[in-house]
Amino acid sequence: MLGAADLLEFWERAGTRSPHHFAQALLELALPESDRVELFALSIGERDRLLCQLRQSWFGSEFESSNACDTCQTPIEANLNLSELCNSISAAQTKGEISWKNKDIPIQAPCCSDALEWEDQESSNNTQLIEAACRHFFLGKIVSNSLPKSEIEDLQKDSDFGSAIETKLEEIDPFASVWIEMQCPECQAQQSYQFDPVFLLRYDIRKWVENMMEDIHLLASRYAWKEADIVRLPSNRRIWYRERLLK
Repeated sequence: MLGAADLLEFWERAGTRSPHHFAQALLELALPESDRVELFALSIGERDRLLCQLRQSWFGSEFESSNACDTCQTPIEANLNLSELCNSISAAQTKGEISWKNKDIPIQAPCCSDALEWEDQESSNNTQLIEAACRHFFLGKIVSNSLPKSEIEDLQKDSDFGSAIETKLEEIDPFASVWIEMQCPECQAQQSYQFDPVFLLRYDIRKWVENMMEDIHLLASRYAWKEADIVRLPSNRRIWYRERLLK
């Protein structure tokens, strides 16, 4: 895991950023050896798979999903495994073709730089990103070399073509739109919930930061230690001191 001081500094700097900006800043911090241009060129699904790997490395594979049933509002909770989830989803192809009105139109999955551009214009989750890509930026940019501008504008207005593009994008970049199937224990209705690794990691880091700040407050107030010294303590020793004080 990153050093405690690094993660605290990151949270203060980026904790409240919008989802795609948060994810990009986290990858740049956690993977300093990676080329920044290459990180921006990752598809959304490739990025999210990397985020899942970071989450497993830092906080483990197990996580809890909690949602309300759409039918009866009963809480639905399940313990899930990130490793199993990642292994069940095929790797991204990022590029493909869609046949439409006797033409093979090349398409490419949205990349991180696209996500940042779109997010600056409106807040969106991955599903909304795909929809926006179909209707506006993505379509015009990707097919501009193969179709006249007038045809691109017509396609942007064609809802059927937008749906076909969305389906194809889910095929070539499957990790960008992962849905978890769950059954309500009360009414037995089947429910589908979108898995969001950015939300999961933000939640985990926020909880870690809150616990760390509690430890800093406790140890500083009782031992008069400096914050920097407490942060540098190995986690097992910091936890030992905390538990000793709380006995």
